[in-house]
Formats: sequence, structure tokens, C-alpha cells
Amino acid sequence: MCPQRADLALSAITITPERESVVDFSKRYLDYSVGILMRKTEEKINIFSLLAPFDLAVWACIAAAIPVVGVMIFLLRRIQAARSQSTTSAGAAAGAAGGGGGGGVGNTHPPVSMSNSLQSAIWIVYGAFVQQ
Repeated sequence: MCPQRADLALSAITITPERESVVDFSKRYLDYSVGILMRKTEEKINIFSLLAPFDLAVWACIAAAIPVVGVMIFLLRRIQAARSQSTTSAGAAAGAAGGGGGGGVGNTHPPVSMSNSLQSAIWIVYGAFVQQ
């Protein structure tokens, strides 16, 4: 690149690491760069742009998971309610058959206050999904 024949050179060249290893450049006094001017594109507002973070298949899986998990919660609550009623009725029958200790009044449990509807189970899953 430089056969050692010049003491000074003036040129409009770009300082690169390869050239800097061979030639001693002075400090830059002018940065000249080429710019391209273009018209700004108009941005169209899309109402479905909030779906952009995930693929359509992921959104479909999320939409399918909400009712499926809601139905599972509904079924588990029903099974739990049936089991608690069967143990309560078996305990009351055993207390009445035993004939002692107040006739089994102390063995009854208060009814569960949570709703056992399918709608409430799906609502709980949806609320857990959208919680921030």
C-alpha cells in the first residue's frame, strides 16, 4: 500500500483498521457521509396488531386452553363436592347410629360457599390468564 516514497498525502479516503495499521492518519476534521432522503411511509393502524407477539397457532392454543382448564376445574370441584357430601353424610349416619355425643350435630360441615358452576370455573381461568 505504501512503498515509503511520500512524506505527506492528501486524499478523501476512509480510515479502516487495515489502512490505520500501515499509515499514520491525523485526527479527522470533517466527517463526510452520504445520506439518502426518502418520503416517510404512512403507518396504517391495525386493530389486530396486539396479536403480533405470538403466532396464530400459539393464540389458538391459548384460546383452547382456557375452556379446557375451566372444564377440568369444574369437574374437580364437582368431584370434591360429591366426596365431601358423602363423607359428611357417612359421618352423620355413623354419629346417629352410635347414639351418643349430641347425635352427630358437631360432625356436619358448613356448605362450601364457592360457586360450582362451569361459568365461574372458566371465569377464574380467564382472570388468571389476563392478570397483570
